[in-house]
Amino acid sequence: MNQQESFPVLECIDSLIDALSQNRPVVLKAPPGAGKTTMIPPAILDSGLISDQQILVVQPRRLAATATASRIASMRNVRLGDEIGYHVRFDKKASNRTKLLTLTTGLLQRKLLTDPLLESVGCVVLDEFHERSIEMDLVLGMIEQIRRMFRPELKLVVMSATLETGPISEFLQNAVSLHSEGRSYP
Repeated sequence: MNQQESFPVLECIDSLIDALSQNRPVVLKAPPGAGKTTMIPPAILDSGLISDQQILVVQPRRLAATATASRIASMRNVRLGDEIGYHVRFDKKASNRTKLLTLTTGLLQRKLLTDPLLESVGCVVLDEFHERSIEMDLVLGMIEQIRRMFRPELKLVVMSATLETGPISEFLQNAVSLHSEGRSYP
């Protein structure tokens, strides 16, 4: 079996892409090891929903942002910094060809200062949302305001391992809640 076929989160891909194509935000709950971090952003990229814009994958920590980009690039057999890249404080591996960019919450806040409507972005994926912080909550609120007032076509995915999806789905109004089972190991 192909390694990518073994991720339980893949059962949610069709529903996720369908919701995003209808400009509905998605709240995905999947336990650790289900593959949400390494499978969901590339699936969005491959879906063709985001044409010439970027997908931003927001991680709460620098190490997670760089490791995620490295892993996705490795799985796709592409050079880090081309199609897949990252941007963290004091370190950046990205180019004008980068379609999927992992970055920290702080750098997304900085990006919002220079591109307040995220016009260069087609989708934002907030990963590890269960690691709640003021910064992550602020980013979620800002992105939802952008979506409601200016850019309803901006795709949004909120992913968590343990967070209850109800309150986030309610905040995002017409969000689709998805749940993926994990894997049991002996």
